[in-house]
Amino acid sequence: MTKIELLTQIENHCINNSNPAIVDKYKRYFKEEYDSFGVSKEVNEVFIKTIFADNQIDINLIDDISKELLLSNKYEYTSIPLLLLLKNKKHFNNNTFQMISRWFDIGITNWAHTDYICSQIMDIFFKKNIISYQDLAEWRFSDRKFKRRAVPVSLLEIKKTHKNFQELFDFIEPMMMDKDRVVHQGIGWFLREVWKIEPAITEAFLLKWKDKSARLIFQYACEKMEKEYRVKFRRNK
Repeated sequence: MTKIELLTQIENHCINNSNPAIVDKYKRYFKEEYDSFGVSKEVNEVFIKTIFADNQIDINLIDDISKELLLSNKYEYTSIPLLLLLKNKKHFNNNTFQMISRWFDIGITNWAHTDYICSQIMDIFFKKNIISYQDLAEWRFSDRKFKRRAVPVSLLEIKKTHKNFQELFDFIEPMMMDKDRVVHQGIGWFLREVWKIEPAITEAFLLKWKDKSARLIFQYACEKMEKEYRVKFRRNK
């Protein structure tokens, strides 16, 4: 299949299966612009399964179509390359990781695609030892807020096997003064989940930053604590 043929199939699929009711249902979950055809998850998955089974769609072709699709604001035009990429997971390598890094720079513009990449794709990179969390070091300082969010959210995928949480706290520490809400949410989410495993070291880290960092981080990080216990992590007035 050529690039033009694949792009045409994707466009026709999205137009023919658009559903305004689905757009209305999900747009309230996005603070940023949500420009979608409204194609259901189930319809997308059938489409991906069918075209992948019938055609040779490798990572290079996916990268080629992404250079056009990800520049669009359409939600599905990012979702479909991600779904196609997962079909090639056995071929992932460091070049695939670099491709994902570029995708963040050109067209990953919402929390849903970010978190999907972190949970479904970054997890493969870690499990296959293609990268370590240290390979995300530059992402912490990206001018793209969703690329920065991807750092703590990706760390959620290695916390089950990486037992030195102090190393992970040291790694995210340069992000504790980040200015963007979506990053605060990601950091808080990560800290909340680590707290469930190692509360003492997590609380020490929270106490260190409670008078400096955004309160939203602490709202997420302390969400599962008893209400009376959370008081110790309030900012001193």
